Amino acid sequence: MSRTQTLKLARKWHLLLVWPAMLSVLVYVLSSLAHPVANWLGPAKARFQPPSLHADAKAVNSIASIIKHNRLGAAHIAKLVPYEDRVLLQVTQGSGQEQSRRYFSTQDYSELAEHDRQQAIWLAQQYVLGQPKVKFVEYISEFNDAYPKSQRLLPVYKIHYQTADNLSAIVHTESLALVSLSNDGKRLLKSLFRMLHTFDWLNEYETVRLIVIAVLLSLLLIMSLSACYFLLVMKRQRVIKLRARRWHRRLAYVVVLPLFLFSVSGFYHLGQASLYSHDENLDLQDALDLSQWQAPMVMAAELAPLSWNQVSLVQAAGPVYRLQAARAGKPSHGMPSGPAKHDAPVYFLDAHGSQLAHYTDSALIHKKLANWFAIGADDVVNQQMLHGFEQGYSFKNKRLPVWKFELLNTHRNHVFIDPVSHRVLATNNPLTRLEGYSFSYLHMWGFLKPVLGHSGRDVIFVLLLVLTLVLSLFGLRVHLAAKRRTQATAGRQQPA
Repeated sequence: MSRTQTLKLARKWHLLLVWPAMLSVLVYVLSSLAHPVANWLGPAKARFQPPSLHADAKAVNSIASIIKHNRLGAAHIAKLVPYEDRVLLQVTQGSGQEQSRRYFSTQDYSELAEHDRQQAIWLAQQYVLGQPKVKFVEYISEFNDAYPKSQRLLPVYKIHYQTADNLSAIVHTESLALVSLSNDGKRLLKSLFRMLHTFDWLNEYETVRLIVIAVLLSLLLIMSLSACYFLLVMKRQRVIKLRARRWHRRLAYVVVLPLFLFSVSGFYHLGQASLYSHDENLDLQDALDLSQWQAPMVMAAELAPLSWNQVSLVQAAGPVYRLQAARAGKPSHGMPSGPAKHDAPVYFLDAHGSQLAHYTDSALIHKKLANWFAIGADDVVNQQMLHGFEQGYSFKNKRLPVWKFELLNTHRNHVFIDPVSHRVLATNNPLTRLEGYSFSYLHMWGFLKPVLGHSGRDVIFVLLLVLTLVLSLFGLRVHLAAKRRTQATAGRQQPA
């Protein structure tokens, strides 16, 4: 095919698809704008980080007495958590929809009956500005349309407040994390995003959903490819008299490449999310037999004066207490801004003799991963503590810091571990990592975050979306003007 024929073919499809492509642009520009605008207009948070624990030696020593007094047995997680001005022992038992959390006083060792709901109300209040009155509390134990799988954390509580904008907060009591804080405006914009961007309302008809999104993305892809071809091969006129045509061409230089990358990465994300399922192995963790922690606990004299911001029970060669010392200074409520200057010291105490055990988080987790994944110790490599979210471990996991390990197993997994409970929080493999990089950098422009920050990236993203809409409107105007001229010329040529 000659260059002239290729140019004519590209022009033919570019003009033929003007109206369908305009519809696609409207759908994706409006839905994409909804995402950052929802975050900008949503309710402000009182804090970004979970409330801090400050436990003394007496609280730590009480754990053995609580276990013995209440005859506690099997558990998945056991750790101290803050509540108002008290310190409680939180015990997570069961899994899935059968999972439950029990709470015990470190003062009198008694159980606080049905306390998880009250813990959620208190926790949500730490993130909400003011003192709004609670309207009702909703317990969510499985994902649904309003709380999709992308949120990751279960079970959670949704606290509905009696405010003019129907404020609500979703919290996860095990991690003390705020999952989301919403009001009517933010919920409306998020619903618009799910309705017009991911077409969640067609989830029951997955094939139809895939076809609809594929058609819309194909329109953007064809228009961007044909426009790119025009810019590369057509000679640029020194003066373009029609203003709309002039601005259409100018904006094309800015918008065409991002639009092409958005379309390609959208196709990639759509296909992998729908057709490929990755088993994250989130059930990998040591089961705890709490009866092994019944021996009286007396903290070593050199540790007794310290304050602890993390206290949990973990399994090593035997039962141990994991204690992380609180850093000096006032705790921060702001967003994590990168690596800490130094990690607070972590100590392990033998539950049977209260003696210091010479373990480290990394060594314990290293050994556990080798056992869980049935690989050699040399196949667990490149360990590091993450203090910020990264590709492969996004902000939707809500929990920092975490340990990251790379496995030289068949699937080449990267595994992210909670240092407090030694529990697997997330895993990925080369396929999911590649798609993640594509989505983050080509679709969401994540490469701008290190330079401009999250808000700066959103501003550039919104500006680009607006320019895309303006480009399309100018193109539509040029198309309609050309059509009117053609009709007028044809009318004058008809014989009287």
